[in-house]
Parts: sequence; structure tokens; C-alpha cells
Amino acid sequence: MSAILYGTVISLYLFCCHSVLNSQKNYSAWKKWFLLGYASILFSLSTIAVVEDIRSFLFLMACQTGNGIFDFIPSYVVLPLGIWAADIFMMWHCVVLYRGTSHILQIILYSAIVLLLLASIVSGSFLLATNLAQIQIESLLALISISFIINISLSIMISVQICQHQRNIMEVLGSSHGVLYTHIIILFVESCGLIAAWNLVCLIFIAGSISGFEIPLALLPHILTWFTLKD
Repeated sequence: MSAILYGTVISLYLFCCHSVLNSQKNYSAWKKWFLLGYASILFSLSTIAVVEDIRSFLFLMACQTGNGIFDFIPSYVVLPLGIWAADIFMMWHCVVLYRGTSHILQIILYSAIVLLLLASIVSGSFLLATNLAQIQIESLLALISISFIINISLSIMISVQICQHQRNIMEVLGSSHGVLYTHIIILFVESCGLIAAWNLVCLIFIAGSISGFEIPLALLPHILTWFTLKD
């Protein structure tokens, strides 16, 4: 399953690179390099994850041991980086949409984003820094929970702001001009919502110690990369 998702990630990454380099939009040189660099970072994380999954599988086949969650998924190092990259990209979309709104609203938005991002960085740093299995599991649960909250919140905030733009456009130009905004809402809510849904699946499997919990975790880096590149 991980290999299949990685195959779609490769195709999507190549398509993104082609789209940015041959875009009809007047992207500045720095913006093109930024988008290409960001896409390359996400693709690299997905690549590292699939390599680590293969190495983990071969190790388990050879040793037939595994006493905890991180014996199954050594690619846990990639998870915080992938979650941060995906969440920050979605946050950037939200910040851009709220430009031009009231100063107070922007302060509230930026404060909420900074607090959630700091909480995510702290929990992810604990995950990377400690070797104690229990602390790693608790840090992973906290990290994925915060990512879940972030994506649900971003889905709501992005939808509200785009709906406001849609109403303003329809009042001025007519209802036929609101269709484009509906498609944009679906695009962003789909990405944030599905990432949040997968986060919830991971939380249920890990917190419940459900057999097969390593599968959704192994797929998470590719899910994050896929839906982020899709936007």
C-alpha cells in the first residue's frame, strides 16, 4: 500500500514541477523556486519514509522481533517533518485569504496559528529528542492530535472566508460568478478534511493499541505529501 501511494506521489510531484515551470501565471523567479523547493522537500520526506518502511520490513523479517510501535515504524523521524510541512503550507493559504480583513481579526488568526504551530513543534521535538518508547508514543499522539485540530480549524476558517468572498462577488456580478469559489472551497476543505480524517484514524489505532496500527502510520507521510502537492 505504501509503495502504491508513493507511486502516485511521484506522478503528482512531476506534474507539480511541470505546472510550476510551464505555468501561464506570472510567477516571479523566487516564487517558482520556493514552490519547487517546497514540493521537493515533501517528495524527499515521502521517499525517506518508503525507504525506511522497506528497511523496517526487511529487519523484522530477518529478526522477527518487535516490542513496540517504533520497532515497526523507524520512519517516525519523518512524521514530525511531514506534518509540519503540510500544516505550514495550509496555514499559509489561510493567512493569504485573510489579508485585507480587519486588524483585530488578523491578530486573532495569527495568534491562534502561532500557538498551534508552537505546540506542534514542541510535541514533535520531544518525539525526535527522546529514546523512551512511552514518551515517544505520547508525543506522537500529541503531535497528530494538534495536526488534527489545525486542519479542522483551517477547513472552517478557509471556508468561511471564501464564502464571504463568494457572497460579495455574487452580489456584484451575479450568481453565475460564484461557482468558481465553490470549487475552491471544495479543494481546500477536501485536502484539510482528509488529512484530519487520516490523523483521526491514526489516533484511534495508536490510542486503542489496535492490531495493524503501523499501517496508517506508515501511510501518513505519503497522505500528507499527496494532499499538500495536490493544492
